[in-house]
Amino acid sequence: MTEKRHLPTVHRSCDSCTACCEGWLSADIKGHKMHPGRPCFFLAAGKCTDYPGRPTPCVSYDCAWKQEPGVFPTWMRPDLAGVIVSRILFPTRPDLTHYEVAEAAGKLDVRTLNWLIQWALTGGHNLLYQVDGKHHAIGTPDFMEHMRDR
Repeated sequence: MTEKRHLPTVHRSCDSCTACCEGWLSADIKGHKMHPGRPCFFLAAGKCTDYPGRPTPCVSYDCAWKQEPGVFPTWMRPDLAGVIVSRILFPTRPDLTHYEVAEAAGKLDVRTLNWLIQWALTGGHNLLYQVDGKHHAIGTPDFMEHMRDR
C-alpha cells in the first residue's frame, strides 16, 4: 500500500503590507476614488479605519503573492518588492487570463522584472507590466493580439 503524502498548506497574510490600499491600484471605495498617487480615503497610520465595514473590492481583492504562495517568493510581497502582481481573470476567455504588475513604490527594479519575465517565459504565463509608463506584454499569441488591440 502506498502512503499518501500531504503537503502543508501555505497561508499568507498581509501582515503590515498595505500596498493595495496605498493608491497603487484603482478602485472606488464607498464613493472615494483611489488610484495611483491617491491612497484609499480610509487608510490612516498604515491601517484601515473601516476594516469591519470595508466594501467588496477590499474584501475580495488578494494580490497574486497572497493568492498563490507556492508561486511567488517571500520577497515578492508588495511592500518588499515595490510591485503588486494581480491575477486578471477573463471567465469567457481563459486564454486571456494574465498577471498584471503595478509599481507600488517607485520604478520596477531589475531583479523583480527579471524574475517576473523568467517566470512568465518558463511557465507559459501571460504577463503585462509597465516600464517608464510604457506597457509591455509577454504571453501567448492570443494574449499578445488582445494587448495590441487595447
